[in-house]
Amino acid sequence: MDSKSFFRKQDERIDPLALRPRDAAAALGISPSTLDRLTRAGHIPHVKINRLVLYRVESLRKWLEEREEVGRDTEGK
Repeated sequence: MDSKSFFRKQDERIDPLALRPRDAAAALGISPSTLDRLTRAGHIPHVKINRLVLYRVESLRKWLEEREEVGRDTEGK
């Protein structure tokens, strides 16, 4: 492998494996304080590394899917 192929290209984008709180809150469409409250209550999956809290993208997707409610048509009943 030559040294050029080892380094990624300048314009190549890497999808993050985990998000910091501000980015996770934005991705979920909630405020950072709501995310903090959910995290402290143990309701949302997170990874803690020393004082750093991270939210795995896949865990957030799964968490949302588990809470998704499918609307039911209640008209005509």
